[in-house]
Amino acid sequence: MKIKLIVCDLDETLINSQGFIDKGNLEVIKNLDERGVRVVLCSGRPYVAMKKYSNLIENIRGPYYTISYNGALIHNDKGEIIYSTEVDESTVKRLIKISEESGITLQLYKDGVVYVNKINKYVERYIKRAVMPAKEIDDLSVIGSSYKALFNYDFCEEFNKLKNDLICEFEGLNIFYSEPGHIEIINSLSSKGNAVKYLADILGIEREEIICIGDGYNDVSMIEYAGCGIAMANSPAEVKEKADYVSDKNHNENVLEEVYSKFININ
Repeated sequence: MKIKLIVCDLDETLINSQGFIDKGNLEVIKNLDERGVRVVLCSGRPYVAMKKYSNLIENIRGPYYTISYNGALIHNDKGEIIYSTEVDESTVKRLIKISEESGITLQLYKDGVVYVNKINKYVERYIKRAVMPAKEIDDLSVIGSSYKALFNYDFCEEFNKLKNDLICEFEGLNIFYSEPGHIEIINSLSSKGNAVKYLADILGIEREEIICIGDGYNDVSMIEYAGCGIAMANSPAEVKEKADYVSDKNHNENVLEEVYSKFININ
């Protein structure tokens, strides 16, 4: 079956170690467009932190979509939200309490801003990489609901215990490491896989016509959903086990070139 949609993670997948999308990958995206294959960027990053990358695709092709916050939001090319889920206000208040008791930084997200009690070294490291503003606020509960919540700390035994405790307490939420030192909490309906399914449904694209590419635990849901799920060479073993195909490429080696030659340009 012809592939019509490729959904690609950003960090450690499409973005190289210097923070750019290589020219080789951009050239492949142009070639894919000419063959009628749509490319969608999908990330745990907020929408505003994805814009500089999605703009590169906008300059190459026509209407496009962006999946952010690990599947909690989908924007169209006009910047309009066409799909959204949130962590509800009561859950946010409980997470704030847990943060206060543990001393571990909690980040909340609203309107392209990350809200924290204090901008410390963990937050500074995060916003530098994500390229988004952070705002200190004494009472985080005034934020209400949040697109996602993120505990930001060092990856250690204490942090892993926090993750396990959160999973036990909040059975209805999706809780996972987006990377070591980051525990993400999103709505039970939020996942990259669910977002890809929603987008495919409105575009009239079948599951078998989709390739999803990623490297992390937060990519597993879309890797499993896709007709062909691809894990990067730099993926953890647990992610590779879920994939239909494991790429020979890491995030510095133009993975889309491999995907194009193996799955698209085969006739």
